[in-house]
Amino acid sequence: MKENTTEQPPAFEEAIARLEAIVEDMEGGGIPLAGLLAKYEEAAGLLKLCERQLETAEIKVGQLKAPGGARAGAE
Repeated sequence: MKENTTEQPPAFEEAIARLEAIVEDMEGGGIPLAGLLAKYEEAAGLLKLCERQLETAEIKVGQLKAPGGARAGAE
């Protein structure tokens, strides 16, 4: 039974794995146009998610590299 909680977005690694699986499915052929469009839409959403996660990671790394960055994060 599923709990009534807000579903969390997939972790970066899970999203990348799903993107790879989608690409394999699409390259394999045999999927009708409607199915291809649905997979493309899912992939586009996963791509945006990954881009946001990477941007967040870049900001955090920049903060840690800044003078006093590690100490500022611990306060």
